[in-house]
Formats: sequence, structure tokens, C-alpha cells
Amino acid sequence: MSFLTIGLIFLIYPFIIYLCTKSANRLWKKALLAGVMMVPIGIYFIPYFRIQALHERMCAIDAGLRTLRPIEPSDSLRIFNRSADLRHAQSYSYYAPKLKYLELNPAQYWEAKQTSNKDARPAVAVYKFEPNEQFGTLMKTGRKDDRKFLAIRMPDEFVMPTVPYEYIERTEKIDHGVRSIKEMSRGGVVYLRYTRYRHAWSGVLYPDGTPVWQCPERFTGLLSEVFR
Repeated sequence: MSFLTIGLIFLIYPFIIYLCTKSANRLWKKALLAGVMMVPIGIYFIPYFRIQALHERMCAIDAGLRTLRPIEPSDSLRIFNRSADLRHAQSYSYYAPKLKYLELNPAQYWEAKQTSNKDARPAVAVYKFEPNEQFGTLMKTGRKDDRKFLAIRMPDEFVMPTVPYEYIERTEKIDHGVRSIKEMSRGGVVYLRYTRYRHAWSGVLYPDGTPVWQCPERFTGLLSEVFR
């Protein structure tokens, strides 16, 4: 039901109640009739408050960032990304020099998407972050080179010297919403977990969507907890 329709109902409903209770000669009869007529509206909005309570309860349990184990030093990271190209690798140079080796592994990402075009899956690539000797100089575009570290692709046979952290994202459908989970694990052990809940009620359609509850409001970066 659209927001305008609900607004119209609330606008004319008091008048309808007045007409229906006008013939009642006792005050208690008027109150009883008005209460009975309000029951359908109450029933319609019950899911709104039920979903809101469900959201608040789930947020109180495990929403946000949780440290499950103390962070151990490491200079390596494996990410299950949709692409293994240099552009994606360079975007993680922000975490250098604490992050020295980066593996972009699209295999699990595309497996989750259940794509049938296996030939389109990019190859796994390992990059090493090296100081940029041209940092601060003018590039051909006329802009200063602001990249302090450059991602250098390593040979295919290269093996990272330390056990990497693995950054994994997944989304699960839950009643009336979705749960987004981001994890940092190492050697099969989860060290950090960030959980975000988003619930919605489709009973009212606003001009820009439906009533939505989301927690936490802002995302906390897991990579910064390890490599900054």
C-alpha cells in the first residue's frame, strides 16, 4: 500500500468512524464501535512493530564488529574478489607497508554466483607492494603521482611466505531482511567478524522505498583492524 493511500485512509477514517457511531445513544456504545473499527488498522500495522522488535533483538545479539581472537602479526592477505587485475590490487596499497603480499582469488566469488561460464573466471594473482620511486613526480596526465606503494604482480608459481589472513564476505537471507557478514580468518580460525542487519516492512511504500531498519549505520573496516 502506498504512503499516499495510507495517509488518505488516516485522513478520512475519523469521519467514517463519526458517521458509524453517530446513531449510538450511549457514550460507551460509541467508544465500543470506534474501537471495533480501529481493529483492522491495528492488525495491518502489527507486522511493522513485530519486525522492528525482531530487528532490535538481533542487533543487540551480535551486530557490529567483534574480535573473536587477538590479532596476530601478518603481512599477507587473501581476498575472494570478482577480479584479479592490477587495478583492484592497487586499491589495497593503502594498507602498505604493513600489508606486503596480496592474493586476489576470484574462484570462491564466482562459485557463490554459480556462473556457468568458467572460462570467464579470471586467474588467481599474487601481488607484492613495493615503494614507488616516482612518488610525488608529475605523470603524463599532468597530475602528481600520489601512489606511495605500487602493486607488482608476482610469477604464477610464487607462494606467499607467511600464512595470509582471508577476507570473506557473504550475505544470508533472514526473515524480513538480510544479514551481511564480513570475516577475517587465518588458518581456518576466524579472528574478526562484522555483522550487519537490514530489515524491511513492505506494508507501506514510501516515495523512495519501504520502512527499513539497519544496524550498525556505518561499516567498520576489518582490514584497518589488521593492517593499519
